[in-house]
Amino acid sequence: FVAYKVPSILNALNDAAARRVRILILLESSKDFGGSLGLDVIAATRKKLPTCEFVYWATKDTGFEDGKVHAKIAIADEKTCLITSANITQYAMEKNIEVGVLLRGGAFVQNLARHLWALYELKIIQPVE
Repeated sequence: FVAYKVPSILNALNDAAARRVRILILLESSKDFGGSLGLDVIAATRKKLPTCEFVYWATKDTGFEDGKVHAKIAIADEKTCLITSANITQYAMEKNIEVGVLLRGGAFVQNLARHLWALYELKIIQPVE
């Protein structure tokens, strides 16, 4: 949903990108771009992760106009998935009580990854220009 003030995660993502890991990040958009946030966290995060790819929820069909990107998941190679209640913030990473589950292997992780790729291929989520 949001990502800010998390140097440890930004450093880890930049390190992975330097190893040529492809990283796609879906964040909630600002109000100026059809989202719900007053702050453009995508633009701010892009400055800190310049080699990562960013996508946003571009196509909101009838009934989804006020919908938000609220999922907090990370998927690696369709094999490992972290699903968490935590936003990517310093408070969530260092102070809050959050919960998450790490899944390795299996159909669920593959299906979730394929679902997200389908959203991309159907242009429901699109690259940020």
